[in-house]
Amino acid sequence: MLLISASGILIYYSVSSQLNSLIRWVYLKYNMPGTTLIGVACGYTLLNSIVKKEIKQNTVPVVKSGLAKIVVLFILGFSLLYVALNGFLHPMKLVDVQADIVKNDDQTGYLVNDGKDTVYFIRTEINYRLKFENMPVRSIRQPGGDLKIKVEPQEELRSLFSEDIFKQPKGIGFAGGGMETEITLTYTIGSIDPEGNNVDIPPPAPEVLEEIKDRLYNAELVVELSDTDIKRFNLLDYKGN
Repeated sequence: MLLISASGILIYYSVSSQLNSLIRWVYLKYNMPGTTLIGVACGYTLLNSIVKKEIKQNTVPVVKSGLAKIVVLFILGFSLLYVALNGFLHPMKLVDVQADIVKNDDQTGYLVNDGKDTVYFIRTEINYRLKFENMPVRSIRQPGGDLKIKVEPQEELRSLFSEDIFKQPKGIGFAGGGMETEITLTYTIGSIDPEGNNVDIPPPAPEVLEEIKDRLYNAELVVELSDTDIKRFNLLDYKGN
């Protein structure tokens, strides 16, 4: 009912392609709760405009649909209450963490031989795969597209590196479906160019890699939902899940 009411107003002013683009933009920007509120507001406006138009044109008096207005206002109030309490009713949860060291030699590189061939860097990387429930992804997106989420190593892990590799992840992967969201944070700890055209970053020695792997959970995950709402998760609580 809500989206039909909204479409009834919008289609009067827009052609179908413009309307489809506008609805898709609203949904992507505001998600379902925001789209619902906009639909309710448009529906209420539609009901008011119909009544005012009938009165202005001195048409045959009709009974105002008071029940319809009550229903629209009820849905609006319920939606506002649901959005306000959504963080309490469905709090964000970190349900699983998988941390590992991987070697990739087929993902990042550069072109040679006039673009006919690709030379791939041999990268040694730390991957954190994080599974959330009720993750408000829109709240943690930054203007540049990055996510306001990071790993803060404890001293046991930080001391194994000569520089702060955790300051900014080299890659962020995102996958979502339903109430579950999976985010992958990638930190590069070694990069070798087989052709020698770029400066190499030698990976740690094998025995050090084993030590790093054993301490990957000695860290905290920090998720910044807003300036005043910052969640911290001790990854040791998820080791062995």
